[in-house]
This record gives sequence, structure tokens and C-alpha cells, in this order.
Amino acid sequence: MNKEELKKIIKDNSYIIAIVLVTGVVLFLVNSGVDIFSTPIQNNTQDISININGKTNISEITINVTDEDKNFKNWIYLSFRVIVDDLNCIPKAAEKQNFNDTARCGGFLKDNSNMYLKQIDRYNISSSVQDVRDEYKKSLEYFNLGGINLEIGARNRDPRQMYNATVYIQNGTSNMERVMTLLGNDAKMPEARTG
Repeated sequence: MNKEELKKIIKDNSYIIAIVLVTGVVLFLVNSGVDIFSTPIQNNTQDISININGKTNISEITINVTDEDKNFKNWIYLSFRVIVDDLNCIPKAAEKQNFNDTARCGGFLKDNSNMYLKQIDRYNISSSVQDVRDEYKKSLEYFNLGGINLEIGARNRDPRQMYNATVYIQNGTSNMERVMTLLGNDAKMPEARTG
């Protein structure tokens, strides 16, 4: 098989290849060990005491997790639920083998991630949550690029853009996993909406 034959096979099967790759990303996200089926944090302000170098009260530091931090975390959970819904739309469209529906799913992912990118800096968060914001912002940027490439790739049946969409979605997923790691015990995501 020469290079041109391989290109033809990829082009002829690009839709299926892209669907398999994107479905794999969605399944990876769901099966990655991240609890995406819990409810968002509902607590108000909490004081967390940290003991440094095994010393007692003298070197104890208190970190105040502000209401704005809690609001920001809840916003992450709620916004990511929408992103998960957008990602779940992709394999459903693929099952129907419908390029228009796949493009529409890419459009949802593009539009929603873009909307959340515009909202992310509205929260006056403490420095303890800044890394979470930075990683989530990167995740949204990758999901946005994935949505753009999926929408255009499906409309034009362009295997290169479909492949790019998969890479961007995988990168967004990796960043989201880092967000979950940074959130630690607070890493609980609400259940994806149905319907």
C-alpha cells in the first residue's frame, strides 16, 4: 500500500475514524476516574488549618476559602457539565452517521466553550484557586479549538480537521484532569444532563 492509497482510505473513512477518536476521548473522560456524577460544592466559607514542619500553633497557617472561590468552583462544575453534554452529543451524531449533526455538535462545543472563556475571569478568586482557573481556561481553549475543527471538518468532510478536533479535545480533557487534581477533594462534577 503506497502513500496515496493510504490517504484515500483515510479520506474515505475519515468520518468513522474521527468518530472513533472523539468517542474514545469522551469514554476516556468518563472512565478516567474523575467523579463526574456528583453534585457541586454547596458549602459557604471554610477555614483550613495547615501545620508546617510538624510545629504546632506557632507555625500554623489558616487559609480562608472565600465564598467567591466556592462560587467559582460551582461555576466550573456547572459549565463543565454543559461541555460534557456537548462532548456526549458527538457519538450520538456519529451513531446516526450524520455529518450535519456532527457539525452541529462541534458548533455547540465551540459556542459554549467560547461563552465560558468570556466568563472565566469574572470571579475575584483567591490565589489558592488561581492555578485551577489557569488550567480550566486552557481546557476551555482546547475544547473551543476542538469544536471549531469538528464543526468545519464535519461540514467539509475534511479528515485533517476532524483529526485536529480529536487532538484538541484530548488536550482539553488532559487539562480538565489537571483541574480535577488541583481541586483535590472538591473534584466532583455534576451529572451530565439528559435529553
